[in-house]
Amino acid sequence: MPTDAPLRLMLPFATDDELARLVDFRETFIKWGRKFSFTAVKEGDIDRLLIAPSAWLGYAYRNDQTAGPVADFGCGAGIPGLVMALLHEAPYLLIDSHTKKQGFISHYVLTRKLFHVKQFDRRYRGEEDRPGDIARVVSRAAGSMGEVARLFPTVKEFDFFKGSDAGEEGFQLMQERPGVTLLRLDTPDWFGDLSIIRVTLP
Repeated sequence: MPTDAPLRLMLPFATDDELARLVDFRETFIKWGRKFSFTAVKEGDIDRLLIAPSAWLGYAYRNDQTAGPVADFGCGAGIPGLVMALLHEAPYLLIDSHTKKQGFISHYVLTRKLFHVKQFDRRYRGEEDRPGDIARVVSRAAGSMGEVARLFPTVKEFDFFKGSDAGEEGFQLMQERPGVTLLRLDTPDWFGDLSIIRVTLP
């Protein structure tokens, strides 16, 4: 039987029902990922490296009244946006042109009745493609902070999951966009080298 023990340790504030949703996502993600190669992350590390950080930000958004509607640019097979949407009821737009990954998201959203989640399943070229209001953009491994910000010129707030590239990208963005502010969110120790950089544009 799938266990929620790792997630329960990392997300002690989660209810049993929320943990069950996260375990269900993990098991479905792994099952489909074995066929379609969703991630290079080893199955034993998926909770710590993918699901728990996404869920942590979902909880943060749930406690922040300014956090929606949310777009996940380069969502892949739902990391972080679909996981966040399991815990945060604001409208979510999951943007990715990868057909198999969008197929997984479509299946998951439909079978779990996640009516607040919508998809954008073609190449996103910028403002002309924007399908509605977006209050905040999240992104993980879908381009540099500057590149992503340029695609959403009317959005003022972004959260980027970053590793060791955060400092250099942040410096470049500050050079490009005077007045921009960058804040490294205060995340739990188990995030390790992963960080979330909040970018606020003037």
